[in-house]
Amino acid sequence: MTLSPFHWHDITQAAFRSLPPLDVVSPFGFELLGAPAVAVRQVARFYLYFRSEFVTEQALLHRLLAHLRSHWPEIHARVAVIGSRRLGAIPLLPELTPQDYFIHVEQVDTPYPVLRAHARYMAGAVHAMGAGYLPELAKIERSGMARLRIRQLFLISQSLHPGLADCVPDGMARVSPSPAGVDPMREQPITPEERIQIVQIVEACRRFIATPAFTGQAAWRDFDLLASGRRQRIAVNPGLFDRAAALAETRHRAFYAEAREPAMAR
Repeated sequence: MTLSPFHWHDITQAAFRSLPPLDVVSPFGFELLGAPAVAVRQVARFYLYFRSEFVTEQALLHRLLAHLRSHWPEIHARVAVIGSRRLGAIPLLPELTPQDYFIHVEQVDTPYPVLRAHARYMAGAVHAMGAGYLPELAKIERSGMARLRIRQLFLISQSLHPGLADCVPDGMARVSPSPAGVDPMREQPITPEERIQIVQIVEACRRFIATPAFTGQAAWRDFDLLASGRRQRIAVNPGLFDRAAALAETRHRAFYAEAREPAMAR
């Protein structure tokens, strides 16, 4: 069956309804690019970030899988890999095909509402890439997931920071956000073409964070490096950072308000 972001939103809302108070967001990334919501039809990779004093990552995964097993067995049968920051990736099927689902949950220790924490992470990701401390950069040699994440963050950063486009090296190949062929359970050595592109991505970000637009009237801003448990504090033009974070949050909300499909009530 086709599973859209809107269906997934409805499923998670139903699965977690009886849990203690839970602040949760399930971002995809493409909703931050400004594309029409109606253009998105099917998704297969799901990340849930949540904030709670009472619910653990393992408990949230257990509740979600139990809900799928009881109410959506056709979806549950296609969940090939689950995981969390603390548990790592756990295979449920022998292999992950393009038709199967990957679900990752992460508990976030943040002073911000979790959607705002995610938006601030998106605003600060360009600095994490340009300064070289994005955790995925240390994993590019063997992890296709890490390389995919870098490509996706770069496209989002270009959308949130218009000046980044002016810093892209000449001749840089088109950056693809597609997860096709990426397997979180297997080592996937980097190709020469991928290495060149990631070097160019980092160089573009490095150039951008050195521009007066980024550094002018610098003030401290912090953001949570999701998937690492770290919080980063950077000196940045506060207007630039705050506008990017606000845009990310607004686009996420607008994406779900723009178009709705019939709820998958069961």
